[in-house]
Amino acid sequence: MSWDVFSARIGSEYHTGFEDVPFFMWLDDGPYRELTSPHWFSAAVFGILGTLPWLPWSPQFSLRTLLIATTLVAVVLGLIVWLR
Repeated sequence: MSWDVFSARIGSEYHTGFEDVPFFMWLDDGPYRELTSPHWFSAAVFGILGTLPWLPWSPQFSLRTLLIATTLVAVVLGLIVWLR
């Protein structure tokens, strides 16, 4: 499975009339899967994620806690890749 990005100008020959499609759409057509979302949604999600480091969190996390959490995330991602 590979990733592919497609964008078309409104009014071009490739434009398929996205105004008829709901804001969020999931298509599972055989070997292809497609997730459609509006641009404002992606901008809002990444904007919110970008502001998270500036929120006042508890400073109780040590370097040891950070290394343990990073190791656990790496193990989980490694298992996901290995099991596919």
